[in-house]
Amino acid sequence: MTKNLRIALCAIAALVLAAACGKDEGPKISKNCATDVAAGYCNYSDPNKPKCDVKVEISDCAVKPTTTPDSLHVCRENTKITWTLSASASAAGAKFASNGIDFKGHPEFEHPKPGNTDFEWKDKRSRADPEHPVKYDLHILTKDAGHCGDWDPFVINE
Repeated sequence: MTKNLRIALCAIAALVLAAACGKDEGPKISKNCATDVAAGYCNYSDPNKPKCDVKVEISDCAVKPTTTPDSLHVCRENTKITWTLSASASAAGAKFASNGIDFKGHPEFEHPKPGNTDFEWKDKRSRADPEHPVKYDLHILTKDAGHCGDWDPFVINE
């Protein structure tokens, strides 16, 4: 590599580092939130569209479904949370009830959008409160609209 090219590359690297040092990285997030981001459960890259995803898997209506993550840590205001239902084996065709994800009137959660296999809520997260996880009810129906199960996972506003 020529001396001039090395000098040019060093100058560019210095400019990039100087710009990065002065850049505001935004608010810090908790360790739990960082873990949920690293696992792909939440995405805060667009500050105007923070979102989190929860997978709900069920294979038998007599057994509790798996929610991934089991407890979701929400770290930004006005985060859209989407639950996606995947049903298999004897529970194939199962769907969310009209109150499939029920926060029972908790004031932090608004604008529900029910669907058969996707259910959305907006978490206002007006304040962090990791000491008081919010329990919600999960209601699933069989493909023929019979009762398949009710469970109660958590959302934690960090």
